[in-house]
Amino acid sequence: HPTVAEYESALDWESGVEEFSRRERPGYDDLRRIFGQAPTCYGQPGSSWAPQPYGALKNWGVKVYLDEAPHVGLEGKPFWYGGLLNIFNTKEGPQLRPRDDWSNLADSKAKFQQFYTGMSSRPEGGIISLYFHPCELVHREFWDAVNFARGLNPPREEWKLPPVKSAQESDRAFQYFEGLVTYMRSFPHVEFVTASEALDLFRDAAQQRVFSMQELGDIAKQVDSEATFEARENYALSASEIFVLLNRFVTGVIRRKASEPILLESTPYGPGSPAVELKAEITVPWSQFSRTALDVGGFLETRGQIPGQVWLGSAAVPPESYFVALARVTSTLLLKGEPPESVSVPPARLAAAQYVAQDASALWEWPIFPPGFHSPHLMELARLQAWTLKPAKMRRTR
Repeated sequence: HPTVAEYESALDWESGVEEFSRRERPGYDDLRRIFGQAPTCYGQPGSSWAPQPYGALKNWGVKVYLDEAPHVGLEGKPFWYGGLLNIFNTKEGPQLRPRDDWSNLADSKAKFQQFYTGMSSRPEGGIISLYFHPCELVHREFWDAVNFARGLNPPREEWKLPPVKSAQESDRAFQYFEGLVTYMRSFPHVEFVTASEALDLFRDAAQQRVFSMQELGDIAKQVDSEATFEARENYALSASEIFVLLNRFVTGVIRRKASEPILLESTPYGPGSPAVELKAEITVPWSQFSRTALDVGGFLETRGQIPGQVWLGSAAVPPESYFVALARVTSTLLLKGEPPESVSVPPARLAAAQYVAQDASALWEWPIFPPGFHSPHLMELARLQAWTLKPAKMRRTR
C-alpha cells in the first residue's frame, strides 16, 4: 500500500501520470534490465485500475493494456483507449476460468468450442484473452491477500508465505490448465499470440494516415450532439482524433493553407477536468470562432489533450459543444468554400463516456483494498478519457 488506485484516487490527470511514473518506473526498468527487452504490455494488480497510468505507459513506449476488469470496455472486444490497445474487459476469456475446485474443464471446453464456431464464421476471426496466475496453481491463497488484505501494510519482516495446495489439488489445477490449452490448440487456425503480435493484428490504420478533403467532409457529417468515435470501413477514429483533424482543417483555412494534407500523428488525451454544462445554444461571429480555433490548435499542439473548456471570447463552452460547431464549420467550408458569418454552438455531451462504468463497489472488489474503498473521482477522469475511445479493428487474419 498504497496500490495504484489508492494513490491515484486523490490526483488529477497530470499529477497522476507523474506519480505513476515516480512509483512504477523503477519496476519497468528492472524488467527491461533482467529480460533485455522493454515490456510491451501492462495490466493492473487485481482491480486496482486507474486512467492516469495510460499517460505514463504511453510515454514509456508500452502500447498494450492487457488485463480483465469492468471499468471500461467496448462490447467485449479489443479497443483503443488512452492511446493504447486495450485487450480488456472481454467476454469470452473470463468464461473459461476455472471454478474454485478446478472441476469445470469439460464445461470450459464446450464454451471454447462455441466461441470458436462463432469467431471462425467471421472473415476477421476473433481474439480470446485468458489468464492464469502462477500462484493459483500451487497456493490456496494469493500471497498479497495473506499479507496486505483490507488495507494492512506490515513491514517486510512480518510477511508470510501463502498456504500451499496439496499435491492432489495442484495436480488438478495443472491438469485443467494443460487440458484447456491443449484442447484450444487442437482446433484449425487457432494461434496463441503475444501482446506485441496482437498489436500487429490490431494495428491502428488511422495513425499516420493522410486524410483527403472528401474524407474530412464525410467524417464531419457524422458528428452530432452525441460526441463519440466513428468506425469506418478500414479504420476507426476516436472523438479526440476527429476533433484534432477538423480543427487542423479549419485553422488551415484561416491561415490560407487549406490545401496542405491533414495527417493524424497521435491521439489527443481527454480533458483533465470536466467542463460546465452549456444549457442553451449560443452564437458567435466568425471572427471570434476563427480566433478560438487558432487558440484551440495551440492548446492541442502544446498539451496533447482536449481542452477542459473552450473560450469564445468571454464565454466558456464545453469541448463537446465546440466539437459540434467545428464539424458544422468544416462542412460549410468544404461545401461553400467560404466561412459562415456566424457560428452556432449547441449543447452537447460525450456519448462515448457510456462505455466507462459508473463508480460502484463492484468495481473495487479486491481484498487488498481498505474496507469500503471506491473512487468516483477516478471514474470521472476515466469518462473524460473516453474522448480517446474507439474500436480496435483487426486488419487481417493470421
